[in-house]
Amino acid sequence: ILGDQKDTMSVKNYSGLFRVLFNASFVNRPFSEKILERLSLAEYKDGLVAGVPSGVAVSHKFGEAGQLGEEVQLHDCGIVYYPKHPYILCIMTRGKTLEALPKVIKEISAEVYRNVDEQERAMK
Repeated sequence: ILGDQKDTMSVKNYSGLFRVLFNASFVNRPFSEKILERLSLAEYKDGLVAGVPSGVAVSHKFGEAGQLGEEVQLHDCGIVYYPKHPYILCIMTRGKTLEALPKVIKEISAEVYRNVDEQERAMK
């Protein structure tokens, strides 16, 4: 078992945790910043992080669930610190094998980053 599927969380709730940390609306700002800093040090670099240019910080948490040989899930959720306009991105995937899922997250992350970048450039 990769993770217990009975304890599930929606994308809305998952992203809400990052919104609360970013806005420091649950714990004080120094503590929120410390948590986000720790999350930016995550060693997992195959999901959201892989879809943004190197040097762009990402505070994120990933998780795996399911049983090998059956349906498996890979989720990556966090804050992408696009210059002057950070955004929250949460991607939840599922499939028959774990190997294909990071690529899906990376591709979505890259496409979202490109869109945010295009919008920012269009506003200048």
